[in-house]
Order: sequence, then structure tokens, then C-alpha cells
Amino acid sequence: MKAIPDSCTLIYLITAGLWDVSLQIFDEIWIGEIVYFESVEKGKEEQKSDAIILERRIEESSSIKIKELEDRGNYEKEKLYFVGPGETNVYKIASQNKDLVAITSDRAAYKKFVKRGVNIMRSDEILLAGFKKGAISFEEFTDSLIRLRSVGGTTEERIAFLIKKALEVLK
Repeated sequence: MKAIPDSCTLIYLITAGLWDVSLQIFDEIWIGEIVYFESVEKGKEEQKSDAIILERRIEESSSIKIKELEDRGNYEKEKLYFVGPGETNVYKIASQNKDLVAITSDRAAYKKFVKRGVNIMRSDEILLAGFKKGAISFEEFTDSLIRLRSVGGTTEERIAFLIKKALEVLK
């Protein structure tokens, strides 16, 4: 399975120290060129430590690929719909590659992806997928949700929902 996360997802996972979970779940992670610019290049200009860590992690992994848009047609129009250039970048690439799972932590963007029929996952669902796959234990799963919440990557309501789903797996 291949994934294409948006900028916030990358930043949340790096900041919370959860990037490795995504590498255990997905065979390949694509990062759109605009998302790369937002999360790494712009982040480094602003002296954000997460940008430096993310850049290093990208360089170290052979399963992470920076992807350019193959078709820039109607990008500006789509950017008005999705509001952010990163979400638009993810949408354009994911809609051109049906085997990709787009990942976002943005509630409005998530709904727009669903409405457009794109395979989509919320960033906190990566942790549930990791638990289901056996990559992390239940305790690591719950601890990871709390860490993700501490950086703004999920909500208490989502944590309760995901813990309920994980408990169903345990039954």
C-alpha cells in the first residue's frame, strides 16, 4: 500500500515521534513537491526543527519518494476548493493514482477528499492501522494517540473513537 500525506500530517508525525509507524505500514510514501516545499523547505527557512528531521528521514529512506504533479491542469481552481496548496497537491496526485491513500489531519480536507472519491485516511488512523498490523502494541497505540494529541494531530473525541475500534480488534 502506498500513501501520500499532506504537510500537517508529516509535521505532526515527526513532531510526535511517530514517523516510524507510517514507515512500517506503507510500502511506499509519496510526498508531493508542494507538500515537500511547505513542510521541509519553508520549515527550514523558518528554522523549524521538524523540517530538518523530516528532510533527514526522507534522505535516509528508500521507500519515500518526492513526486511532481504529472498534470497541473486546473490546479489553481482546485486550490480554491481545497484552500491549501498542500491539500491540493495531495488531491491531484492521489486522484491520478488510484492505488494511493491520501492522508490528512484536516477535517474539512478529509470531507472534500471523500466527496471526490479519493482513498483517504486521517493521520490518527495510521496508528490504528499500525496496531491492526501488529506493528505496535495496544499500549504503544494508546500512548501514540496521546502524543499525537499533544501536538494537535488528533482530538479527544477521535482518540475515544479509535480506542473503541482497537478494542473491537482485541475481542
